[in-house]
Order: sequence, then C-alpha cells, then structure tokens
Amino acid sequence: MPSSLQLHPPLATTIGSCRQKQTQPTTLTRFFPLPCWMSLPDTKPPIESVWSIVRRFDNPQAYKQFLRSCQVIVGDGNVGSLREVHVVSGLPAASSTEKLEILDDERHVLSFSVVGGDHRLTNYKSVTTLHVHPMVTGQ
Repeated sequence: MPSSLQLHPPLATTIGSCRQKQTQPTTLTRFFPLPCWMSLPDTKPPIESVWSIVRRFDNPQAYKQFLRSCQVIVGDGNVGSLREVHVVSGLPAASSTEKLEILDDERHVLSFSVVGGDHRLTNYKSVTTLHVHPMVTGQ
C-alpha cells in the first residue's frame, strides 16, 4: 500500500544520503545505498507534521540517521544561516559546513549548499521537497 507522503530530494541529501543511478560504485554509493526518495510508513501523517521536522535546519539528525549532531554557527536557522554537522563514525567524512539557501514553508522546499568540511564535496547543493502522494484521497 502506498504511503501518503514521499520525500523527494532531486539530488542526494547532505553527504550523499541517496545515490543516483550509476554503473560503477563510488565511495558514496558504497556508504549510502539508499534510493533517491523515501516513502514514509503507512501512518499517513499530515504533510505539515512531516515538514515541521524536515524544515529544521538546526536538527537534520532528527530524520538523517547518518548525522550525529548539528550546530548553527551563523544566523538563526533562516535563509543565510550556516550549520556544522558531524557524521557518525565510519563514514568518509567527520563534518560538513552547510549554508541554508531556500526555506519555503508554502511549497515545502529546503535547499542548502555545502561550503566547507573535511570531505571531497565541491559545488554540492541539496534540494529537498515534500509532496502529498497522488494516490491519497481526501488531502
């Protein structure tokens, strides 16, 4: 049975939590064997409930299990803020510095760029959007 909500990041979320279809495995695909979208369980939570968790630039570890901690280092969590995230041990990085580029509560869009850290990511941007699944009626 399809879930009521799906999280559809067109690109990998943060340090590659999802992978693009590739013919050759890369460092990221070996460590992050997740699809490029996630379905929530059949609990059918309202989109606003899910968005209230996903929109928190200061607490991505609430739904990204590969993150150990996060601290906003510049700003108040709105557009232009910088955060430093620390990943769980065993991954090919320890920390990442990210800048919030878009936070659209009406369209449920969050986007950030990676601007520093001890990893090999350059020119990396993540865009996460929430959508009500079209198979769900009454929403």
